[in-house]
Amino acid sequence: MLVYIIAVLAYGAAIAATTAAYWHYDRDHQAGHTVPNRWSWLIWGVTTIVEALTFQAISEGATVIENVLKTSVFYVSGICCILVTIRIWRKAEWKMPQWNEVISVIASLAAIVLWVIYHEAWWAHVVAIVAIPVSFIPSWIDARRNPEAEQSRAWGLWTLGDALTFGGILLLIDTDKELPYIITEFGCHAAMWLLVWRTRLCATAKRLLA
Repeated sequence: MLVYIIAVLAYGAAIAATTAAYWHYDRDHQAGHTVPNRWSWLIWGVTTIVEALTFQAISEGATVIENVLKTSVFYVSGICCILVTIRIWRKAEWKMPQWNEVISVIASLAAIVLWVIYHEAWWAHVVAIVAIPVSFIPSWIDARRNPEAEQSRAWGLWTLGDALTFGGILLLIDTDKELPYIITEFGCHAAMWLLVWRTRLCATAKRLLA
């Protein structure tokens, strides 16, 4: 019983952090403080929904309550991601997709085909996972070149939300197949957060060590 209580608290906090991240990012984008990569966001919008649906399918042995808890963050994230993606595509400057973005779009579509037509939930899940880090490449490159263009509190909140979700999954884990997606998400968001805020983080570390 205690495990369930801790898991509910972890997932509740993860949903709050994730929702706040999307709110911050959308606000910063609308205010012109961030310059998002529209193709990356299109891919994330598709993969978050595919991952949420296929994650539920691969959670072998999970009860209904466990399934609801485990997928709650992913569904909330997917809905928020699609809404922010629509707003970004309506406003962001048009750019032709790069090779890695084309690959990610194809992989996202392939995941949908595998899941919907061939009912291969696990392989659809895997293909969508592979698309995630590839889709982050242009955003990582942009953040490395010009961190101010992506300087939003959202990246830290996404990283926190992923860490809390990872903890919640570990508490109620049924199969190792549940881990690759959240580990990939956490790694990608954390890398982006470090790239965007590296200057301030280094300055803070120097002050603490001085």
